[in-house]
This record gives sequence, structure tokens and C-alpha cells, in this order.
Amino acid sequence: MKLNAGWLMAVALLAWGCGGSRDLAELPPYPEAFQRAWFDAQRDLAKGDAEAAYSELSSCALLEPEEPAIPFQMGKLDYEAERYSTALVQLNRAIDLGLEDPWARHYRALTLLALGDEKGAQKDVIGLVEARRGDIDYALDWVERCTGKGARDLAVAVCDAYEAAAAPDPEISQERLSILSATGTPERIRKELERMVSTFPDIVEFQVYYASFLEEQGDAYAAFDVLKAAEAVDPYNGRVQYALGMWYVDQHNDKLLVEHFTRAFASDDVGLNEQLNVLSYYQERLYSPVVSAPLRPLLKAALEANGREAALYLLAAEVAVADDDLETARSYTRQAVDMQPHRVEAWRRLVSFDAVMGDWEALEQDAEAAVKRFPVDPELLLHAGMAAKALGNAGVAVERCLEAQANLVFHNPDLKFRIHLNLGDALNAAGRPLEAAKTYDVLLEMAPEDATIWNNQAWYFAQAGAELDRALKAIQRAVEIEPGVAIFEDTYAWVLHVRGEHTEAVEWMERALKSDSNGGSAGMWENAGDIYRAAGDEAKAREAYERAMERGAEAERIQRKINGAS
Repeated sequence: MKLNAGWLMAVALLAWGCGGSRDLAELPPYPEAFQRAWFDAQRDLAKGDAEAAYSELSSCALLEPEEPAIPFQMGKLDYEAERYSTALVQLNRAIDLGLEDPWARHYRALTLLALGDEKGAQKDVIGLVEARRGDIDYALDWVERCTGKGARDLAVAVCDAYEAAAAPDPEISQERLSILSATGTPERIRKELERMVSTFPDIVEFQVYYASFLEEQGDAYAAFDVLKAAEAVDPYNGRVQYALGMWYVDQHNDKLLVEHFTRAFASDDVGLNEQLNVLSYYQERLYSPVVSAPLRPLLKAALEANGREAALYLLAAEVAVADDDLETARSYTRQAVDMQPHRVEAWRRLVSFDAVMGDWEALEQDAEAAVKRFPVDPELLLHAGMAAKALGNAGVAVERCLEAQANLVFHNPDLKFRIHLNLGDALNAAGRPLEAAKTYDVLLEMAPEDATIWNNQAWYFAQAGAELDRALKAIQRAVEIEPGVAIFEDTYAWVLHVRGEHTEAVEWMERALKSDSNGGSAGMWENAGDIYRAAGDEAKAREAYERAMERGAEAERIQRKINGAS
């Protein structure tokens, strides 16, 4: 069945959104060639083939050059294809032909903005906003489009046009202020803020903006007056209380800043990050008691307002450390871990407290729990190794330290040093002193002037009874860097003893006992007994063993040595 051509054209134009004041039913029937080209264009558009549709519309334009819907649709396609100059020609023609559809002016305004012609776009944009009186979403959409294209003056004009056609609106005013803050002069911004405060006296946030501006302009006391007026309107507003707190920070009035920040923290208007910013300001001055005086009451207020925020508990732990209260610091850190167990930093701090406090059972439990969550974190692996060594599990300690070493992929000299230091000690405890000594080579590369590292390496070589020339050079370097240190002289004596140089060993052992301010430790006296015996002086050996026993050496072991000397 063949449909009426005029009816087909009316449906087609309606589908394309031609609109306008013309009654489509009154349009004259178009020739069949035009209809075919028109419907082919629709088909191509439905298929997403814009260029083919454009070609068909061009044929339509040749057949019916006075139909405004055609250049309108071609202009839209040109705009979408970013052929802005051509789009402008087509849209101008559609409007000149009498197309009254507001979308034609909408697309022409968009095209002019794309071409950078802010003044050319203004008439269309303002007319559209005025025509859609009270449509705030449409107006805000144009504000966003204009600012996105850098047409800030036009964006301000849109705000003005909307309010002139409808009524002053807080959201529109805020958009205008945002634009002016980026481009306007201080005087223009000030006038806008004064207008906003006057027009919307119950919106205290506008008064906060105004006060902030006045402070930036150096008029602190005028800012204070504005804030106090805002407080009178809404005394529980967190933004106002926060701004007053900041004002008193600048005035160094600890009592009043704590009062206002405490109110601000208790409100829903002030977020955790803002609270942390305030706390961090005083945290940085933690070791200056006078300056950091507000920190503790503010921290208490923040904890009361945000009882489940791990960041606050970690900060509280740092304050407890400053107060030399490690148990409280560890308790806060444990709470942070319980609240947010996915925070690796909280676990690192917790195991550090365990280690510093020498609570090896807690360290083993916490470090292993942390490693289950973060199996490749070298610091957590290191602490697991430290706990294992302290609890006598040397094999586990070596394994954990080696894992820590393997997973240290980022440049962290301090952590690298600690890993190798503990690995060396763990290897020695596991009965592998030669490996321990060689592990210390890495430490000596990092700290060649550390006498303790030289001493420990010498001791491990001596324990292994291997590479004794290296052992001697190592202990010689230690006593060269720090002469007169009893423990180093003790190691020197022992290295000489293992080398079979007993006379020299006795000299260094006696020097070590004299250097020790406490008269020699149990271990030193036991070493002395072994060295005296090797040198053939049984009387001094027996005396040294007895001294060792008096100072706490294992009685059964020492008695066996004494009996062996009888």
C-alpha cells in the first residue's frame, strides 16, 4: 500500500525534532525523490553512518533548498563532526530560513563557543536561558559549558540572566562566585560576596566565604565580625566554628581555638581530613610543649567525634611516645590495627612497639599475623625474624630474614642495614657463624666506620675458626676506630686465642678487664679463664672461672671447666 507523501514528510520532520511554529500537517507534499533521499538519510543515521546521512541530506537540500529543517540537521552533523565553520553556515541558514526551533540556536551557540566566539554566542545563550525561565539545570549546564570553553564572562552573564528572569538563587550565586574567584578582581569578588551575604542572610556558608576573603585581603578583624555574625545565626554550624578556630590559631589564643575546634569536630560539617590538618599543625610542633599545648585536648575531641578512625589512633600513639608512655602508644596502635587491619603502616608501627618494649611473644604473634596479610613486606618479615631469634627459633629467624632480604625491592638503606644485621645474628645463633661473618660484608660497605660491625665480624670468624686473618684485620680496625672499648679488646683477645697466639691474647684480655668500668662481665671472665688455661696459667684460669660464676655465668658449665683445671 502506498502512503500519502505529505503525511510521510510530516512524520519524518517530527522524528528529526524540527519543531518550530509551523504546523507539520500543513506542509506541502514533497516530490518522491526528496522523500527517498530523506528516508535514506534517516536509515543511515539509525545505522550510525553519519557521513552517508550527510550526503543524502545534501541531496535533499538541492531538491528543497528552502526547507530549514535540512540545514539544521546538517549543521548538527557538522558540529558533531567538529566541522565548526561549516556547522555555523548551516545553522545560520536554517535560522535565516525561519526555523524557530530553539535547538537551532542552542547548537549555533555551541558552535560559536567551539570557534572561540564568546560574544557571538552570547545573544543565543542568554535568549535561551531567559526563554527557559526558572530552569536552573539548563542554566547551570550552560555555565559549565561556558567555563569549560574559557568563556567565563559569558558564564557570569548566564548567572545574571537566570536570576534576572527568575529570582536570586544560592546555587547560581555560588557558581558566579566560583567563576569570579578564578578571574575577577578583588573588588569585584568583594562586591559579589557582599551581595550574597545580604541576599541570603541565613546561609552562613556565604558568610564563611566572605570572612575567608577578608582574611586573605589582610582585614582579619572585619573577618572576625562576619564570623561572629554567622555564629549568631547558627551557633552549631561546624563550618563557622572551624573558621573561628582558624582565626584564633592566627591570634595564638589556645583557649578559644580549642573551644571552637571542639565544637567544629563534633559537627557533621567538618570532615576527618580537616580535623587531621589541624592536629597535624600541632603534631609537627609536638616537642615544643608551649606551642603544641592545644594538641592533646583537640586530639581527645577528635577521638570522641571519630571513634573508629585509625588515623587518629596512630596520631594518639605518637603523642603517647612523646609522653614516654610506650604501653599507651602500643595500645592506641593496636586499636588502629583492629579498626583498619588493611593498613600496613599500622602493623609496622605495632610490631616496632613490640620490639622496642622487648615483648617478644607479642612481637611473634603480631608479626606473623601481619605477614599473613602482607607476605612480601620486608619490614614485617624482619620483625618476625627478630621475634623468632629472641625466642630461640634461630632457623625460623634466618628464614624470615632471608625473605625480608629477597623482598626489599625499593631503595631503603636503613631497612637494608637492619635486615643484614639481624640476618647475621640469626645465622650465628643457628650455628652458621661463617655465613654470619660474610653477611656483615654488606654492612661494612654501608658503614665502614662502624667499629661494632668490625668487632662482630671478627667474633663470628673466630667462632667459626675460619678466615682468621680476616678476623684479625677486622678486630684491629675496630680498636683503631674506637680504642679503649672493653668488649672490642675482649674480642681481640679471643681472636688471638683462636689463632694460637696465647701470650698476646692474655695481654689483650687483661687490657679488656681493666677497660671495663664494671670490672668485667661474666662472659669476659669466662673468656679470660679459657685464655689463661691455653697459656698454661691454671691458677689464673681457676680464679677467672670463679669470677665468671660470681657474675652470673652458668654455674654447671663453669664448674665443669673448673674441675677440668684441677
